[in-house]
Order: sequence, then structure tokens, then C-alpha cells
Amino acid sequence: EVSSMSQTKAIENSVAGKMISAIHHAALRVKNLEEGFSRWAHTLGLHGELHDDHGILRCTHEDYALLLIQGDTPGLEYVCYELVAGLTISVAASTLKSRGVDCHLNVFVCWYNNSLYTFCYTVFN
Repeated sequence: EVSSMSQTKAIENSVAGKMISAIHHAALRVKNLEEGFSRWAHTLGLHGELHDDHGILRCTHEDYALLLIQGDTPGLEYVCYELVAGLTISVAASTLKSRGVDCHLNVFVCWYNNSLYTFCYTVFN
């Protein structure tokens, strides 16, 4: 449970522009999954696994950094951000909306390396 003090600080940070503590990963649409996997692995110095419908690329100690999804139109699918401590999805969404950003915020939570992480990913319209 987030204390009211840390939640207040998180809201103040979001108003001041401090909403993100890190980028967790991004997802890209590629026309050719094998070619995209090879190109992005080489360009960014990442390694990972190629599956039938997606590719996962990462640095040595990450769960993943880049998700590749096959699609008709190459481009950015979404970016997954780690929010500053105490910032809720609803506050992040309302802050972005007040700034005129047209996007959808979604959230997922995972347990990694003995810590609970909450991530927000953004799909821009």
C-alpha cells in the first residue's frame, strides 16, 4: 500500500513532469520477423529468442528490452514505462490527458528479481 505522503509526492512529480523512472521495453512492428530480429539484434547488440509470432531481444541481465511483432506496417507498437514510485496509473493518465496527449495507458505487474514492479505501457493514437 502506498502511503499518502509518497502518493502526494508522486502527484507533485507528475505535475512537474517526473512521471517515468525508466523505460522497461518497447515493441516494434516489423514486416519480416526474421530480418527484423537479425537487424535489431545486430544494431543494438542484443540477443534473444525468435518465435513463430514474435521476437524477444534483451541485454544480458534483462528479462527483455525489445519485443518484435510481425505486422503489415512497420513502426512503434508501444513503449512500456516504469512509473515513479507511488504514481498511480489513473494520475499518470489524467496528467497526460491534461497535456493533450492522445494515448491509452495500460498496466501490468510482474515479480522480477525479488521485487514487484508495476509498468505502464502507452499506445499512441
